[in-house]
Amino acid sequence: KQAECEELGSRVGSLTEENEKLKTEVKRLTEQCQALSQDNTALRDCVVAAGGKVETEAPALPSGPTEEEKKMAAAAGAKAAAEAMEAAKKAAALAAGDSDEDTKSPEQGVKEDGGDDASK
Repeated sequence: KQAECEELGSRVGSLTEENEKLKTEVKRLTEQCQALSQDNTALRDCVVAAGGKVETEAPALPSGPTEEEKKMAAAAGAKAAAEAMEAAKKAAALAAGDSDEDTKSPEQGVKEDGGDDASK
């Protein structure tokens, strides 16, 4: 049990770290996209100023995640939160010296022998 709790705690830590890295990468890419868009606008203006014709519209910057991407991110976050909560419960049970924790169904939180333990 102790090893499992440590493994889950480690996983939570590494997922949190990965999440921060991904947020940093998204921020960097957004800034790069904005800079490229500004460069594109300046170049298009130069073409027009030189007497040229720009026949295509400038691409629009992404306004953010789509609804589908938001739903996927929310689902992934909910799953990670549930895993973290389960790990915290197991760690608390271990710290309390509760050896009955391994007889519980993780989804139900009820002992398999049908007993109800309202004190938890």
